[in-house]
Amino acid sequence: MGRRYMMKVTLKDIVESQEVMRTLSNKPLRGRVAFKVARLLKKLEAELTTFNDTRVKLIESYAKKDEEGNYVTNDKNEYQFDQDNANKFVEEINKLLLEELDVDANPILVDEIEDLDFTPAEMAALEPFMDE
Repeated sequence: MGRRYMMKVTLKDIVESQEVMRTLSNKPLRGRVAFKVARLLKKLEAELTTFNDTRVKLIESYAKKDEEGNYVTNDKNEYQFDQDNANKFVEEINKLLLEELDVDANPILVDEIEDLDFTPAEMAALEPFMDE
């Protein structure tokens, strides 16, 4: 496959690309391109797992608890926070999302997916993982 690259992306890039990456992974791709996309997805999913584990720990640190020590949720099963802790949680998550990562994978080339249908918004989500 040629020279390997280290893509520098943020966790926010990875989180925001989740849905469109799943869409891309379900499109018919030629063998080499399919392998490249599958490999990239595997690397991104590992980073997402770490992010989600960290997010859960932050929720557990800042979410409201009742007298028995159980987390307080609303009728949609969403964790509840005191205002001060909600602000701290959002601040921590935002810092985490700005964390830069080196992803050891080759970028997707524009010409490799140019025959596929993507909206401009989907292409914007893919941009950090692409090269011309």
